[in-house]
Formats: sequence, structure tokens, C-alpha cells
Amino acid sequence: MPLEIENLTAKIRILAVDDDPNVTWILSDGLSESEFVVECCNDSQSALAKLATFRPDLCLIDIKMPGMDGIELLNHIKKYDPSISVIIISGHADTPIVVQAVKGGAEDFIVKPFDVEMVEICIQKVMEKKSLRQRVRSLESELARQSLWSHFVGESPQIQHVRELIEQIGTTDLNVLIRGESGTGKDIVARMIHQISDRNRGPFVKVNCAALPPDLLESELFGHERGAFTGAYKSKPGRFELAEKGTIFLDEIGEMPPAIQATLLQVLEHKEFYRVGGTQTIKVNVRLICATNVNLEKMIQSKSFRLDLLYRINDITIHMPSLRERPEDICLLAHFFLNRYYEKFGKTPQPLSAESERLLMEYTWPGNVRELESLVKRVVIFGEQEIRHNIEKGRDDMLLPKEESPAGGDFNPAQLPDAYFEGKTLKDINDNVMGQIESRAIRLCLEHLGWNRKKAAKALGISYRCLLYKIQQYNLQKEPAAAR
Repeated sequence: MPLEIENLTAKIRILAVDDDPNVTWILSDGLSESEFVVECCNDSQSALAKLATFRPDLCLIDIKMPGMDGIELLNHIKKYDPSISVIIISGHADTPIVVQAVKGGAEDFIVKPFDVEMVEICIQKVMEKKSLRQRVRSLESELARQSLWSHFVGESPQIQHVRELIEQIGTTDLNVLIRGESGTGKDIVARMIHQISDRNRGPFVKVNCAALPPDLLESELFGHERGAFTGAYKSKPGRFELAEKGTIFLDEIGEMPPAIQATLLQVLEHKEFYRVGGTQTIKVNVRLICATNVNLEKMIQSKSFRLDLLYRINDITIHMPSLRERPEDICLLAHFFLNRYYEKFGKTPQPLSAESERLLMEYTWPGNVRELESLVKRVVIFGEQEIRHNIEKGRDDMLLPKEESPAGGDFNPAQLPDAYFEGKTLKDINDNVMGQIESRAIRLCLEHLGWNRKKAAKALGISYRCLLYKIQQYNLQKEPAAAR
């Protein structure tokens, strides 16, 4: 009796390919009509043409055929659709042929002459293994999804709305634009959308558009051919190629230079591009997710961002709320990070006092969830007093008049209110004042060099990585020309 496949409700679709009409007739006539739907071809070219219209679950392929042999056909089938199972049929059980077929993706091997009932059993076993693999992948996907959701902490209406949006758009293939302040968790949202989509078996490729100078960003996104520029000693695929059948996440899309924006627009419109220095068209099948913490509409007004590109990347918009907009989630997040880092650092968990929770709730969190996580790390290492110390320091920074902030005009300590100096050591005052001076110096240097980070790092005498850290630390952002 044929083996039963659990949860298999539809008939198994079989494509039998053999240059001997007698063999295909035996398979077509002998395989149970209640279990299988069988189509037959007597050459490889006919079989390839049949794939799109018949869409088989499994192919039975003869090795020795005129023209394209069974191994070549196997390779074509696996390239067309890797999920199609293949069983090889041959008149000779030659070990090299078996090894070659298995390496090509064949699941089993049948030697002629064969008994049709044994073929049925072989098919059922292959399909059972396929069903088991699908269940395992489904469980792995669900576990990965649950793991990501566990990092998506919050009970506020704003964060629940974001959850609902992710669930609604995850199974679509629409391009998504995630907007929100720095540190709100836009990266986690992008990964969640990928994880619950049909592309979750494909790669998730992230590119930070602000972390690469313009002359390297194009090559990083679209790849380059050997000799395309100085230092291009060999061809290199771009991130779009690496994200094939998956998702590409372009973080800080507002930092992308206009010239590359035009190329990206063409990729989104035509699903194809050229490598830098290349002449061959490369087709891509990817989903695009972008994120930004800047006002793209203002950038459009100042001609630094393309309106047509905004329409292309913005099929759906998700607004990530700042932490001050969802205060009911602050303590939830604090306890989540405490549990994580007490375990990670091998320390005994200590509960937060009511006073510490009150301080956390009253603070405005300009750095959002990222700032809270950073504070919790220090609490785990140095103790709960870090909460009062760091929050009071943050409040002191908020006392600065707007024109004296890092993004404003000249810093003048004489204009600070008396309350600023109360209860502070000279070290605290010095740290705050030097921080203001340092941030202004970095901003002026960046503006003078057109926000070329590599040149700015060299001019300031610091490493490129250090400069990126300072930009993030002081929340320095490139403003549109019309806004300055």
C-alpha cells in the first residue's frame, strides 16, 4: 500500500520525462489516478516548456536522452524552481552518475527496469521528506518571528498600531518607508516585516546610506566590474544582487546623493540595473524597505531629494513613535533591558526602586529607546544611582537656550541660567561645556566640507568611525539648504 502523506489534500503533480514512449506510458498508466496527476514528455525541451503551464510537484527524469540529458535538465529545473523534487531514472546504477545527480539536487534514484508500485512508494517517501522540511522551515520561521516580536516591547496604543501595520503589510510586496526619530527602533520594524513576509527564506540585507561616502555607496549598492575604478581589482556584486528574492533595507535614505537616487529610481521602475563600469543588464527581485529620521518633504523643497523617488519608496509609511510619546512603555522597556543585561553580564538581577521608575517616567528621552538601553547597561554595571546621575545630566543639557545648543549659534557660558550650575562639580560643568564646544566644532567642519565625513574626520584628526560616533552622540543632522 502506498504511504500516506500527512496533511496532503491535493493530488501530487508528476512530470515524467523519458525518450522511450513505453516508459512514460507505463508511468502514466500505472501511477494511481487517485494519488497522482501525471504529464509526460519525451525530450528535455518539451519538459522545460511544460514547467510553467503544468507546475509539477515532482519530476521523474531519465538520465540518457538525446540532446539535453537528464543531469542538464535537472540543473535547469532546480534553477527554475528549487522546490520541485526530482527523482532520476536510469538503466545503469553507475556511482559517478548517482553522485552527480545528488549533487545537482536529485532526491532519489530509480534503476530500470522498475516496478510501478515501487515508484509510487519512492515518490511518497520523497514527498513526505519534502513536507517534513517545509514544516521544519515553517517552525524555524515562526520561532524567528516570535524571537523578533519579543524585542518589540510595548503596550501603548501607538506601538500596538505599528504591530497591526506590520501584520497587515508583511505578506504584501509593497515598498515601505519607516519614519521616526533616531533610536526609535526602525531597524527592528524592517526585520519584522521581512520575517513575516513570503521572502523570509531569502536574505535580509541592510545598507546604512550615511555610513559610506558617495563615491563608494553606488558600488556598494549596485556592485562594480573589474577595472571600473582605481582599486577595483575584481568584479564585485552589489547589495541589491545579494538581496535577490529577499529584502534590502536602506537606512538613512535621506543621506543618499541625488545621482544615486536617480539610479535607484530606475531600479525600482524596471527591476534591473548595471554594475558600475558594466555593460550587462542585471535583473533583480527584491523588496525595498527604507528608513529616515529627516523631513524628506523639506529636502524635496531644497532639491536634495527626488519627489518621484519618494513616491516609489513610499507605498506604505510606518511612523515610529518617540519614547516620550509612549511613556507607558518606558518602564516595560527598562525591565526588558535589565533582564537582558543582568543575564548577559552574569549579574544577580536587582529590581528598580519606585524613585528610579519615577525618574525614568519623567525624563523626555531625546535619544529614545537607544538612550534608555545605554542607560540600563550602566545601571547593571555601576548600580541604580546611574539613573539619577544621567537623567539629571540630560536635564541640564535641556536647560541650554536653543541658540546655544549644538545645532545653534555660538556657545556662551555667560548666558546660562544660575540653576544650571547648582549642585554640580567642576568636572560636570567642564564635561557639559566641552561637549557643546566639541559638537559645534564638528558641525562647522562638516558644513564647511559639504558633509563629506571622510574629509571631516581627516581635518579633525580623528578616525572615520569616531566621527560617526560623535555625529550620533550629538545628534548632528544635515539640514536642507533652505532651512539654514
